[in-house]
Amino acid sequence: MTLDQAIRSYTLETAYLNFEERDQGSLEVGKVADLAVLSADIFTAAPGTIRTIGIERTYIAGQEVYATDRLTKPWQNVQHPWTSLVAPPAR
Repeated sequence: MTLDQAIRSYTLETAYLNFEERDQGSLEVGKVADLAVLSADIFTAAPGTIRTIGIERTYIAGQEVYATDRLTKPWQNVQHPWTSLVAPPAR
């Protein structure tokens, strides 16, 4: 499997299998923006080093929930417009 195929299967095809391809799975206007900003370009990295690439920022439903340079609110506080699932309360 190529890197392009792996990314597509993890994004677009997963959304399709969950019947959510109209709402997520690719970066398009009107879709939920769940994404991670990586510390390096996985397309130019040596295949054996991809697993060592760090996560700089994480966004859920377009809201930043993690950044390496500052504290942000926990992901449980983010309301997804496409789901009614609610995270369990913190203990």
